[in-house]
Amino acid sequence: MKLRQLGIWILTIASAILFIRASIIPFFAVYGDPLDEMLMSAFSLVFIFAAFILIIKKGSFIVGSVMASIGAFYIYNGNRMLGLVLRDAQYIPYPEGMINANVYTMITGVIILALGIFSIIRRAEERSSKTKRVSMDI
Repeated sequence: MKLRQLGIWILTIASAILFIRASIIPFFAVYGDPLDEMLMSAFSLVFIFAAFILIIKKGSFIVGSVMASIGAFYIYNGNRMLGLVLRDAQYIPYPEGMINANVYTMITGVIILALGIFSIIRRAEERSSKTKRVSMDI
């Protein structure tokens, strides 16, 4: 295994672990430190974008799948939280900031989901072009 591939695997696994710890586990926990969860989410995004930069030319099924799942969760969670804020907007003094934050979360999720799908498609196209080249040579 090349050093670059090892780096991509380490970045992707670290990102997935941090994402699960920061975003999925708090759904089932009674308590949690919001600042800790926010920092873990930020580091998760930094790691997955670093892995994405390393594979941008060829694409990757693993990095694309992790990015797509992170993006889909951000869309889901932003939509869920936006519904909660809008439901209780009359009791919140200034709900505009919370509404904007949830909309930005959904927009970020769409971007991450699109980049993940792009990575998967790019890898599939590269694989199919390799098989076409091999079959043309025969």
